[in-house]
Amino acid sequence: MYMKMNVRRYPPTPPLRPYVNTYTVVVSEHGSVNRLLPLSALVIAFRIRGTVRSGMDNGAIMPVSVISGLTNSMRVIEYSRNASTFLVEFKEGGAAAFFNESLHELHGRHIPLDGIVQRSLLNEIEERLMGAAGDAERIRVVENFLLSRLNAAHPEHVMRHAVERINSARGIIRIAPLAATLCMSQDAFEKKFRRVIGTSPKQFATTVRLRSAIDNYSPGQSLTDMAYEAGYYDQSHFIKDFRRFTGLPPREFFRSAAWW
Repeated sequence: MYMKMNVRRYPPTPPLRPYVNTYTVVVSEHGSVNRLLPLSALVIAFRIRGTVRSGMDNGAIMPVSVISGLTNSMRVIEYSRNASTFLVEFKEGGAAAFFNESLHELHGRHIPLDGIVQRSLLNEIEERLMGAAGDAERIRVVENFLLSRLNAAHPEHVMRHAVERINSARGIIRIAPLAATLCMSQDAFEKKFRRVIGTSPKQFATTVRLRSAIDNYSPGQSLTDMAYEAGYYDQSHFIKDFRRFTGLPPREFFRSAAWW
């Protein structure tokens, strides 16, 4: 059952704005099931109270602290009664400034954060988040953690420029010419893109295309027009990609789905 949740969003402080898009606090008073569409950047989730289950893992309870990589398909997350979670939603490539690991290794996965952060430090952060008096205090706890890990000498300007080009084209872009404009071979470009962004440039572009199609959908719009505007010339190919992306065919998705 899809039920309304209390969702509060906050911007990061100036030193973290180049890397973090937003902080989101999700509170589910009565319990809920949420459909998460694929994102174009990584997310860290700190569970403050209650339990959260993942449809990716047969309903297993997720750890208190998790980092989620990019994915090609929709995820289903189930929140218990009175569950509350603090999310750090990075900008594209932003997570690379905090973690030395190749982010492509997280593709399609969410793993306990203690796989890449010292457990003793994580215990302290989790305890402070659970005991915090409010969102402002939780933000301070998380920002102190992020600032302690920030590698400011890791800007990856080329990859950021590539992401900007893909976003401005709404994902309708060819990868080989894009690599050439960045003075890189396609192979070198794709390897670096996967390491910094967390997925291949082709898959990233597909995510941008389909999110754009959803964001710009108008009630009554034909599937032919949707497919064409998303850069598809084969309606069946568009529907296949859309269904994998959202878990539903287009018409059913827009009639009934609740999503992020």
